[in-house]
Amino acid sequence: MQLVVLSGSLFLFVFHFLKPAAMGFGDVKLAIVLGLHTGWVGTAFFDDTRTAFRLAFWAVLGGMFVFLAFSLVVTALRRFVSADILPDPLDDPDEATPLHHAAVPLGPGLTVGALMVVLYPDAVLAVAP
Repeated sequence: MQLVVLSGSLFLFVFHFLKPAAMGFGDVKLAIVLGLHTGWVGTAFFDDTRTAFRLAFWAVLGGMFVFLAFSLVVTALRRFVSADILPDPLDDPDEATPLHHAAVPLGPGLTVGALMVVLYPDAVLAVAP
């Protein structure tokens, strides 16, 4: 089960290592905790390490898709609505920040992806190859 925990967090650690300003280390730590949960579901209910790896993979991938959808909505709202939705903490009020540099959190997407895998592992394994 330790390998399952490390697989998802190692994937995010590489991104953090390559560009620390783009992704905080909190996302890596969150991936460790979420890997514990998905690894537990994979080994407790399916009794197979390969299934645990598949569930961890789909948790991270599903979280990335949720993050993508969330970031597109936030970027569109920042662009077309004058409301200050999810303000950028790095934003300098004197300078306009380009939209592709605006911060959007990854943690909620990872959490939703892991929740999908933990609550519905049979459905995830049925849909995923």
